[in-house]
Amino acid sequence: MANYGRDPYWLMARFASTCKCGAAIKKGERIFYYPSTKSALCPKCSEAASADFNACTQDEAFYNSGY
Repeated sequence: MANYGRDPYWLMARFASTCKCGAAIKKGERIFYYPSTKSALCPKCSEAASADFNACTQDEAFYNSGY
């Protein structure tokens, strides 16, 4: 599957922040980061967002393959 520069990815939080759901993100936690909006999700929200993104990329790969 193709990877693009602004695709979200997993990383370790470099500093404490807050998720859009209101949960605290602690330094060192594994989070899902969106570089285009510069936003990060807490570990709980990250699991669902990562699964959704993976499903979308698989759909895109299938539809672009010509089947």
